[in-house]
Amino acid sequence: MFWLIDEGHQDPANPPQSHTTAINRSADVGFISPEFAARLDDLWTDNRAQTYYQDGMATQARATTMLALANRIHKQVAHLAGQHHECIC
Repeated sequence: MFWLIDEGHQDPANPPQSHTTAINRSADVGFISPEFAARLDDLWTDNRAQTYYQDGMATQARATTMLALANRIHKQVAHLAGQHHECIC
């Protein structure tokens, strides 16, 4: 999301109202491929949304997978933004 705003692809006064909208917007502007966007969309639907809405059970395996994905995405975003030195995570 920060990249979309910083690069002028998203009005900060009107952010996407859902994770899937942000994912698809990122694909629309070429930040990620449509194939990767579809995979993220599926991951969101199959894991986070089910757990959040209690349609599925949170498991150690699911938590480990989501953490690994978050770490990989974070590294990629910091790399693409060229702001590794600004990260305070």
